[in-house]
Amino acid sequence: MTLGIVVSVRNCLAYTKEFLESIVAHTERPYLLILVDNGCTDDTVTWVEAYCLQQQVGLRVVTSLDENLSRAWNHGIREALACGCQYVAVVNNDTVVSSGWWQVGRQYFQTATDAWCVYPLEIKPARRHLLNAAIGEKRHLPKPEVTPDRILGCFMIFRASAMGELGLFDEQFQVWFGDTDMARRLTQLGHAAVFLPAIGIFHYGRKTCDSIGPQLNRLIQEDKRRWCQKWKGYTVSPRE
Repeated sequence: MTLGIVVSVRNCLAYTKEFLESIVAHTERPYLLILVDNGCTDDTVTWVEAYCLQQQVGLRVVTSLDENLSRAWNHGIREALACGCQYVAVVNNDTVVSSGWWQVGRQYFQTATDAWCVYPLEIKPARRHLLNAAIGEKRHLPKPEVTPDRILGCFMIFRASAMGELGLFDEQFQVWFGDTDMARRLTQLGHAAVFLPAIGIFHYGRKTCDSIGPQLNRLIQEDKRRWCQKWKGYTVSPRE
């Protein structure tokens, strides 16, 4: 299997529907969807199973019934690796992909053999017409850019063969800073993430984490304290 797409879900079915419909419409096959049930109480899992069956999309459902997003991602990544995926996209269910996103990503990985992780251009859904026009008219988009200590947490694509040295997400970070920590580790290993603006995704923002509920702010503050303890003396501030 070429690509494994790991998405953690906790309700928010409307966003998951739009996400998955965009994946089916705009992603070159073969790929495998790994749905991580992170405490759904609505019909999300049932709908995804039925939709993937209808669309003949490969699907694995794994369970991670707690509030730890890093752990949920890791469950999904392990499943993708066990299924032999060469690349693993770790994404939020409040994102929507645009045409050709995976063709661009795969081509870059094949050309830049030392690249371990890439991430796309993030656009708010209200401005999606601008990106669609740029893609349709083949307008010039900025070139790839190596970004030390930076990554886009809602949409990260990893080379599976690098995961052994890189490792998975640090599960001490429950809902926040796991992506920031991963970006720092990539930089330390000499394989900083690469920004690929030729890939465009639309992101509603915080819908995945907001589904956790009123305890979210407390969990974020705990994660921030852990991040500062782990990277004491680090000059670049973690995201707020």
